[in-house]
Amino acid sequence: MRALAIVLLAGACSIPEKHFDNGQIDAPAGTIDTAPGTPDASPFDANSAAFPCRGVVPTTAPPNLTFQGQVFDPLHGNMVGGTTIQLWQRGGASPLLTTTADANGHFSLTLPTGGQPVDGYAHFIPPAPYVETWVYPAEKVDKDLTITIFVFQSPDWMSFGGNGSLIGIAIDCSEVASLAGVTVNGPTGSTVTYFQGGVQQAGGPTDQTGLFAITGLIPGATNTVGGNAPDGPPMRDLSFTPQPNSLTQILLMP
Repeated sequence: MRALAIVLLAGACSIPEKHFDNGQIDAPAGTIDTAPGTPDASPFDANSAAFPCRGVVPTTAPPNLTFQGQVFDPLHGNMVGGTTIQLWQRGGASPLLTTTADANGHFSLTLPTGGQPVDGYAHFIPPAPYVETWVYPAEKVDKDLTITIFVFQSPDWMSFGGNGSLIGIAIDCSEVASLAGVTVNGPTGSTVTYFQGGVQQAGGPTDQTGLFAITGLIPGATNTVGGNAPDGPPMRDLSFTPQPNSLTQILLMP
């Protein structure tokens, strides 16, 4: 488990961390400031404007959205080509779009929106011996997304938690930067752990990578994950249905 945590942290640390101060982006260093755009010592600002996205739900989107990225095995250090990627609308009976990652694990899909945010998720079906992975964004999607998807071989998945397991990242309002200081609330009966300095442990909150894990989810049932942001108020609740014999990945934001 420790090896898994270290590799995941290495991947997540490649994401630049950003923090908001009255709508401006700050770096996580220095003293708490009163002027926008200067560095902060804390991983959040104490005022209520720390997260301007709180309570905001997207209502419009560009005519087309691009969902692209790569499929990566973080434990063995290789891209996973030949993975089938499906985009689904919540409640849909069939995928909106389907493509296959190239030999280097790269993929790209362009989805017409009709000007409306997409309330959906992605399904990744890698070749054997990898486990299927379902990815749920933090909210309706109203902008292009570029993301690296972690996939795991079946023995690695079983050692991590197996059926009913989840990996999540807490993100800030930029939707591209990880968020430290988040406490995560899992469904009743589940267990939440955090990746702190390369080690998975029971005590939170999230560190600068924003990474957490949950085991004990109920496949086939609606599960809801929430939490509290660094400044106290709740993160957005995210509801999803874990699928049997697969890994769930989610993003959680204020």
